[in-house]
Amino acid sequence: MHLQLRRGEFDQEARDALARAAAFDTTGGLVTLEELLAAGALFELVDDGGGVRVRYVLRQVEHAHGAEVIVTAAASDPRAGFDATRIGMAAIMAQAQAAGASTVAVHTRRNGLLRKLARLGFSLDGFILRKRVRPCD
Repeated sequence: MHLQLRRGEFDQEARDALARAAAFDTTGGLVTLEELLAAGALFELVDDGGGVRVRYVLRQVEHAHGAEVIVTAAASDPRAGFDATRIGMAAIMAQAQAAGASTVAVHTRRNGLLRKLARLGFSLDGFILRKRVRPCD
C-alpha cells in the first residue's frame, strides 16, 4: 500500500478521529481537543483510494538551541493493516528534518506507545508530576 502525505482540514471526520487521542490527555484535563488542534497543523497519510489511514497534529516550537516538533494529537484507522506508529513516525521525522527541527517530542500516557517509540529510537526524557489544587473549569 502506498501512502501519500497531505495537509488535512479540521473537519468533523478529523475531529472525531482525533478525539480518541484526547482520551489519553497528558494535562490532567486542562487542555481540550480544540486547543490541541488549534496549536498545530493537521497532516494525513492517505491511501491510493483516498482513505485517510493516519492523522496527526504537529506544532513546531523554536527554542534558543534549536526547534522541536511536538506531536500534539494522532490517530489511525484501526483497520489500517500496518504499524501506524512506525509509518506515521517515519513521515513525522521526515517533516521535522525538512523543517530544520532538532528534535521530535511526543507526550503520552500509553505504555504500549512508549515501548513502540523506544524501538524507533525515542528516549524517555523525564516525568511529569501533577497535583490538582482545584477542579478543572
